[in-house]
Amino acid sequence: MAEYIKALQMWGVKGTFRHLYMFKRIKMGRLAGVDEFGNKYFENQSYPYGQHRWVEHKNWESQQLAEPSVVPPLWHGWLHSMTDQVPQDNKINTSVTGKEIAHGDDTPVSNHYNTEHLKKWRPNPTLKRERGYGYGSTVSEPGENAFYTQTGHPMNPFHKSEEIDIEAWDAAPKGTSASVDEGDETWQKFYKQRQKMNQQK
Repeated sequence: MAEYIKALQMWGVKGTFRHLYMFKRIKMGRLAGVDEFGNKYFENQSYPYGQHRWVEHKNWESQQLAEPSVVPPLWHGWLHSMTDQVPQDNKINTSVTGKEIAHGDDTPVSNHYNTEHLKKWRPNPTLKRERGYGYGSTVSEPGENAFYTQTGHPMNPFHKSEEIDIEAWDAAPKGTSASVDEGDETWQKFYKQRQKMNQQK
């Protein structure tokens, strides 16, 4: 009950109900840090293990379901209690938790972090798509689409529309092949014409 009273004091009635709607409960804790994408990470050791750390996504008020893949790997480890070291400036001090790899192992790295080959974290681009025309999502702005499309897809940035010569369909197309019998049904004309075309191949 004390958390609800504190929530009403901090966020007001509307803000408290928005938190209840999105997170299904009121959680209060210490702000552990913010990642490079604006996600906030909290901790409260009085909560049961596994519930004592959580993340509030940058655009949680957009009423969309949270997407776990927007959490960077460094914060993922802290969030799931793989380490108690909070990333500082989105970096981990490997001298604190990095374990030396035994000498003689066939590996070019000295510790299990492999800091020589770290790459900048990139969220899953599949998520960057509009929910509707001119309407963004939790991880993308309106008009920002980065999801993969096939080469021939109209939304592919390299797609080139080709002029297509559209003609009225004729059951007995005129060309090198002979015309079919005029007295047949439409499907029969099509079938006979297809047979003749196949024979000419």
